[in-house]
Amino acid sequence: MDETKYTKNSQRGFTLIEMAIVLVIIGLIIGATLKGTELLRNARAKKFINTIRVCEMAQWAYLDRKGHFNGDTNLDGFMNATSSYDWTGFTDKPEESFVLGSSHFEIYYGYNTSTTIGNQNFIGITKNNNEVFDENDLFYVQSLDTTIDGVSDGTEGRVRGHGSDIARNGGRALANFKDYDISVKTVYYFFDRRVE
Repeated sequence: MDETKYTKNSQRGFTLIEMAIVLVIIGLIIGATLKGTELLRNARAKKFINTIRVCEMAQWAYLDRKGHFNGDTNLDGFMNATSSYDWTGFTDKPEESFVLGSSHFEIYYGYNTSTTIGNQNFIGITKNNNEVFDENDLFYVQSLDTTIDGVSDGTEGRVRGHGSDIARNGGRALANFKDYDISVKTVYYFFDRRVE
């Protein structure tokens, strides 16, 4: 028997078909991981939108029961309460803060006194400790904006971005809205009337 022939056959490597199968399996694993990440991110965006909608519905339900919005202390149609979170009075109190992944958001009510767009009640959304919104947070906000306005634009429509943390509750003159980037600190949803 020829020893060299036997040695060559026993040290055979992977065939191209075997390597292709391994690469296909690795590709499927990577694809499944990326798809799972995308599904998780989209699920969090839906939770973000639903949480804001619950806060909006709580105000409309309060208006139906009491004849005015919660926080409208002088009954002029605007949520002007100046106490630090005016969440009292709701039958089913909405969450004033919530967590999505590593992001912690806070929600509050108030109204805009700016002559630029007129008096508007809003739901304000900020990050915990007045942090700026990161890329994931902006994805959630842009999903909300697209759901409400049909397009994601932080300078127009009913959902708008702002670069500073504005004191919570009561009236404030809001102007200088900005498109969504990593300098956004507050997002306003003007929920009760059309913003011109």
